[in-house]
Amino acid sequence: DKPRFADIADDFLQFIDKATLIIHNASFDMGFINAELSRLQKPAISNDHVIDTLLMARQKFPGGQASLDALCKKFGIDNSDRDLHGALIDADLLAFVYIELIGGKQPDLMGAITSDANDKHQNQNLNVSPDQAPAPASRADTSKIRPPRQFPQDADELAAHQQFIASINASIWQKYQS
Repeated sequence: DKPRFADIADDFLQFIDKATLIIHNASFDMGFINAELSRLQKPAISNDHVIDTLLMARQKFPGGQASLDALCKKFGIDNSDRDLHGALIDADLLAFVYIELIGGKQPDLMGAITSDANDKHQNQNLNVSPDQAPAPASRADTSKIRPPRQFPQDADELAAHQQFIASINASIWQKYQS
């Protein structure tokens, strides 16, 4: 009842066009996708068009857990709808994780928050009439700007960090360790 990749490959390629794909554990998924494209004698999708959030998370949090569930927990993203691995829910969660990995919700020039990873339903209806649109936040309104995020480390993460620092030759950080 599910279509074969060969039947939808052209539609898939047209859909993604030259977009950058954001994938968690991209080497796994791209291996399958490119193998299927190869079987159909179609060109592989270049890694230049892929952002791997697993690699981003491992770079940002060396030694820390980097699964999608662990990152949702770390960033406070509600993943309670995720009972099993599913493409649609995972894609939705990954969008919020990616926003956090690149710096999180940011205030715009007027002080309003431009995204909110904790409210999945915010801005769900983007086709609102001008009289329904929210009033712009004033520059002095800082109530919506969140405090800096804290990323508490567990003992394993701290040990991995210490090991990483120790591996750096002539690290300035070694001078400041107590």
